[in-house]
Amino acid sequence: MKPKFTKILKSDYPSLISVIFPVAIGLIYVLIVTDLIGFIPLRKFQSAADDPEAAKIFLWFFLGSLLIFLPLLGYRVAELFERFSNAVDVEGQIIEVNRFRDRGNIVFAFKYEDVEYRVSNAVHFSKEAKLIQEGQITTIVVPRLEPKKALIKSLFCED
Repeated sequence: MKPKFTKILKSDYPSLISVIFPVAIGLIYVLIVTDLIGFIPLRKFQSAADDPEAAKIFLWFFLGSLLIFLPLLGYRVAELFERFSNAVDVEGQIIEVNRFRDRGNIVFAFKYEDVEYRVSNAVHFSKEAKLIQEGQITTIVVPRLEPKKALIKSLFCED
């Protein structure tokens, strides 16, 4: 059982943020360089054509965000793949679904090796996450060595 990279990006909030931030800054940089924005907020509303050096600040923000967020994304995705690599599937129940706009957390309970666990996952409410309801019985992926790092299988894997 392996998670899908696209489902990780859709459901795992930390992974999604690691992609969105550099993309947004890169988009702003492209819009400034192509002069589609027409002004640079940090430079007293001057046009990029008037001050070509002004766009460099967004280039440095973009490169800096890539240097920070891409390794974080790689680490997070590798961690999730590692959790799935030595895990077992158990049945669990959704206890709470806490939403704030398009993000939140899902609290679920399960029993593993005669111990009851209650775990929370920070999620982005993708199509799959919106389908999860309180009281629902679902499959939980439980890492053998760290049961408190369990995940809801349907958010990360194809059925």
